[in-house]
Amino acid sequence: MRPEILTLIYSLILCIVSTVVSSGVSVCSTDGMSIRGGEYSLSNGSNVGSELLYHCPDGYYPYPKLMHRCLGHNRWSPSPSRRGSECRVMTCPDPSELRNGEVSPVLLQYVVGAQTTYECHDGYAFAGSASRVCQSNGKWSGDTPICDHGSGHCRDPGVPPGAKRNGNMLDIGDRVTYECSLGLMLLGSKERICLEGGDWSGTEPVCYSKNYYDTPEEVSKYFSTSLENRLALSGLDDNTDGQQVQRSIQMRQGGKLHIYIALDNSGSITRDNFTVAKDCVKALINQISFFEVTPRYGILTFASEVNEIVDIFSPSSHSDMVLQNLNNVTHGKLNGTGSNLSRVFKKILTKMAVFKERNELEDTQQAIIMFTDGKTNMGGSAEPTVIRIRNLMEGIHGKDWQKYLDESNSVDLCGLSWDRDDDDSTTSKRQEYPWVVTISVLVGNVHSSCMGALVTPRFVLTAAHCFRDKQIDMIKVKVFDQEDMTLEQKPIIHPDYDVFKKKDKGVSEFYDYDVALLKLSSDVQRSKYIRPICIPCTISSIRASGLHTSTTCKAQEEFLLNQNSVPARFMSECKGQMYEKDVQIKLKEKRESCIKDAEEAEGITNYKEAVTKNFLCTGGTEDKVEDIACKGDSGGALYLKNIKRRIQVGVISWGVKDLCMGNIPKPPSTATTRDYHINLFRMQKFLKEHLGEKKNEINYEPLKFVD
Repeated sequence: MRPEILTLIYSLILCIVSTVVSSGVSVCSTDGMSIRGGEYSLSNGSNVGSELLYHCPDGYYPYPKLMHRCLGHNRWSPSPSRRGSECRVMTCPDPSELRNGEVSPVLLQYVVGAQTTYECHDGYAFAGSASRVCQSNGKWSGDTPICDHGSGHCRDPGVPPGAKRNGNMLDIGDRVTYECSLGLMLLGSKERICLEGGDWSGTEPVCYSKNYYDTPEEVSKYFSTSLENRLALSGLDDNTDGQQVQRSIQMRQGGKLHIYIALDNSGSITRDNFTVAKDCVKALINQISFFEVTPRYGILTFASEVNEIVDIFSPSSHSDMVLQNLNNVTHGKLNGTGSNLSRVFKKILTKMAVFKERNELEDTQQAIIMFTDGKTNMGGSAEPTVIRIRNLMEGIHGKDWQKYLDESNSVDLCGLSWDRDDDDSTTSKRQEYPWVVTISVLVGNVHSSCMGALVTPRFVLTAAHCFRDKQIDMIKVKVFDQEDMTLEQKPIIHPDYDVFKKKDKGVSEFYDYDVALLKLSSDVQRSKYIRPICIPCTISSIRASGLHTSTTCKAQEEFLLNQNSVPARFMSECKGQMYEKDVQIKLKEKRESCIKDAEEAEGITNYKEAVTKNFLCTGGTEDKVEDIACKGDSGGALYLKNIKRRIQVGVISWGVKDLCMGNIPKPPSTATTRDYHINLFRMQKFLKEHLGEKKNEINYEPLKFVD
């Protein structure tokens, strides 16, 4: 095992400049510094270097300036306005640009609380949020509304509020460009290209005013999400070619991990930004807890001096105690107003040197993460100490810089999935869905296809109806770039599956218990491109959920499926390309209206007979226009969207109507177009019987199930 050093300089705020410490006159008068509709605070009274920060009620922002700094001699920087300061109501960018649709109401200005609705012209399918609200932080709720004709290779990318788009062609290689209205700044991709896979390159652009802000919850979410994606790091570690070097925490099963986290608590860090940093650290700790590694944490705060919050040598350096100690850390200038990065790195070097003396660095990864505004205004350069830390590690292990949270050596972990936005190659994209298996069934001269999910190196989980014909001549199982896999035995069909069981009750084809297992003749070779997905009620999926290993199957279900609508996804293949589709699992109060639409399907007159408690339901347009499954998607995995390690909760079984004619990759659902999936929480007896540990000797790796 090769450990890596991760040095992350994370910018906490855009509008911070370094604190100036001087002697002499140390008073600035606050006369005339009040703000209409709000109040202000001082970081260090009226002394030199003190910051006067304005505070406005939720939904308002300080105008014309957020803060002023005392320079001494009764001078503030910047100079206060002669007209004084005031709290102005926050506004959101103009959302009225909807191509091929209508927006209402059309206003000159959209202030906090304003609500808009969207509707497409005839012949155009709607996607996104049908209603949006201007939020108190200057952002619109929901997703950008889109009206798409379905004639292009890529779906219409839409026009975000406050933006103008150049380009209408939606075929492979076509480009669209964006620019924001005067006074707004663009975040995201200015130019996007329609790719062969049907997606647009880059990220959706957004236009924001300079007064918008991210909430602490959003920042924590972004930081957590960055664990799933490659994160470019800058600063001391740029290589000689000017390219940014990247680091990684490798999530190997059973691996040891030491993480040092330092939070800047100097005079230039506001209370709100310090809270954001704490929230980000909590998100990181919670996310790492999903992996089967053994982390220890050293937590520091620093300014002129360094405070040790959690000693990496102490028993409290494990996750639960660290979170408890973090809650007790408060913002304050107890260590002085300046930032001394050099002292922080020296403190960390001392700790690492002790581990070296104990010969405990050989099998342990090391990571250093800094939350700071980067103003090193005292203590000298930190670079010499960073070089010593690097030399300490390279002297033992040599250089091995990879990607942030590199999972390539964690092939034993189920459910790992990684986005690769910068590379659209088939190999790279495969890392987003490494469990996907395609199944071809030959009956005479007739071929049919289904999807499946690798759930162990030996077993594929799919739908029973894929093998309903008793005269099957051949079954081909394709796992990415490996040769077609052969089966050790016939498909293992759930014993309660009987497609004609309720023909006399108004259900021409009954798909309850529509699950099957394919036992391969040998294990697949696992890699970052081929690995199993997690299935419910196993020790691995419990860990992947971030739960304690004593959690029961029922408790896991209640934890994962606890809302009226739970975001989920599944993979769909069209013209040789894989597409990820977004849906909402309708539960509790929303389940009844979803399953009721089963009567829209041909051959069903009684939905209560057709859709049992063993089904999960998706589709429709209630919350947003959802994607739907196509005929060849049967047997594929329905997995949860907001869990880092993918957990399969359903098997795609049947749908009300097939809208996938004409090779449309991602046809949108209609109000009554529903898909039904077998709930794996209800299939535990079957899964445990064939995938779990057995008394008799077995020739494959079993899963460990919980009660």
